[in-house]
Amino acid sequence: MSSLAQDECVGRRVIIVGGSIAGLMCGLLLKHVGCNVEILEQDSDDRKSHMAGIAMGPNVMDLLRDHDRLKKPFTYGIDGLQSLGTGNKPRIVATGKREITSWDALYYRLRSNFDGWVSAYYPQPPKADIMDGTTAYHSNTRVLDVGRPDASDAHLTVTSVNRHTNAVSERNADLVIGADGADSMIRAKYQPAVQRRYAGYVVWRGTVQEEHLSDPTLKAVAHSAINHTMDQHHIIAYVIPGKDGSLQAGERLVNFCWYTNETPESLDDILRDRIDGHRHRNTVPAGRVKESAWEARLKHARAVPLPPAMLEIVEKIQEPFIQVISDFFSPKGAFENGQVLLMGDALTLVRPHAGLSSAKSAFHSRAIEDFVRGKTSIQEWETCVLRYSYLHWTQGVYWGTFYQGSMSMAIISGAHYWTYSAWYRFTSWMEAMLTSGGKSSSVSDECTT
Repeated sequence: MSSLAQDECVGRRVIIVGGSIAGLMCGLLLKHVGCNVEILEQDSDDRKSHMAGIAMGPNVMDLLRDHDRLKKPFTYGIDGLQSLGTGNKPRIVATGKREITSWDALYYRLRSNFDGWVSAYYPQPPKADIMDGTTAYHSNTRVLDVGRPDASDAHLTVTSVNRHTNAVSERNADLVIGADGADSMIRAKYQPAVQRRYAGYVVWRGTVQEEHLSDPTLKAVAHSAINHTMDQHHIIAYVIPGKDGSLQAGERLVNFCWYTNETPESLDDILRDRIDGHRHRNTVPAGRVKESAWEARLKHARAVPLPPAMLEIVEKIQEPFIQVISDFFSPKGAFENGQVLLMGDALTLVRPHAGLSSAKSAFHSRAIEDFVRGKTSIQEWETCVLRYSYLHWTQGVYWGTFYQGSMSMAIISGAHYWTYSAWYRFTSWMEAMLTSGGKSSSVSDECTT
């Protein structure tokens, strides 16, 4: 099947593997074109707070404008990025309005829109439209395999197991979408050679409620994100919604991220669990970071010293957590004659510096919607998403190398990114002129940095 014609959308069976931000975005769009969508998610319905911020770029805002049926505000607006020097003296790095939210607030908003999930964030879900397809969200469900029982079968079969009961189920689908993150089971089946690559550094993260911070620090983060750079270190902090998505002053959180280079030896030490001593792979959750590792980070912060606002924030973090920075780019995103697609972090894992993870998921979701509605062929879809993903993968490598690596390597990475960016824009513009006389959907408004 090269594409699904628009008049065939209604009633199409779509299974999305992975029910996080990417899977929910895609599921919401396909629900609204009449597909019957099931999401299979291995985690529970109620997620423990990720204590992480999300930059809401144009791709995300456009998607929500068209598909979000909730009216409650859930973002905090900033005017740009400022770099803090000694004594909190700010220097403007970039200007431009950007909406910021938390992972939790966006997740529960998408859940509310997708399947009417009731949460403290959104206790009153929007009503379904008569033209919507059916939806189901199966939590605690781990996918074991995707395949075609018989070579002549038009549909695919997804085999899964309930993590609580161990009951094995089989579901048929016309389209299977792998939105199961950087450690994707779907990608592992079809592209086993594509693996995470350690970037050479980690990020120490945490949040502090506004009411616990001084007025000078609150003033520093009031209208912009703030950063501070050192040799092979950099820090960024910004305001995100608080408990249950609160945007009330004093209840909001300041999100803090400190990137540090780590050798394999030091990485092995800081990834050790403070309680049972086992080595985590990619994330040390809040409450599990070794006290000695965090104390060493605080000691370094005081010795530098960090700008007063940064120092106050880091000293007041109660439950830090650590994420290993890694990346990869998959050279292929469509399998089984276009009936299995990869999207989001399952397709390409970009470094977080430009804040484009949610933008990437929104772009991929729009592209899948176009394919399902018959606007593009599978070849056009794959070319579109791979070009876009590669662009932002190279951008992440460039920014990471600039902040954490040597200047010579940053120049090389920058040349690669800017050359590809110019080619990407020119090619997209030419294709738009030749096919529709307008702007191509493969041109991102977020690749100008």
